Amino acid sequence: MAIKDQNFEMWAGDYKKITFVMQDIEDLAGSSVKWIMAQSAKSEPLLIKDCTVNKNEFTVEILPTDIITAGTYYHEAVVTDTEANPVTVAIGKVIVNPSLKNEEVPVDG
Repeated sequence: MAIKDQNFEMWAGDYKKITFVMQDIEDLAGSSVKWIMAQSAKSEPLLIKDCTVNKNEFTVEILPTDIITAGTYYHEAVVTDTEANPVTVAIGKVIVNPSLKNEEVPVDG
């Protein structure tokens, strides 16, 4: 069963590393984990990331080069076990705040 309300906040253009800990799984060895972000649960994915796995944890890294504009998004993580069975394990929202580093500031001259 998915753990709900795995919400987090970040700023546009920032690096963000998010680690999820699985409470009911001892070891994810042999499994693959994908993290997906979209406008909503019914929208096409905007960002799909393969996660690194360590025992009962998996980590997603959002890079500054992953172009994400300010807004509120839906995300979910899906574990595919060694028998190719997919299971949604985490869902929530991502708030991406605007950032001045992504805006061109006019130079007075």
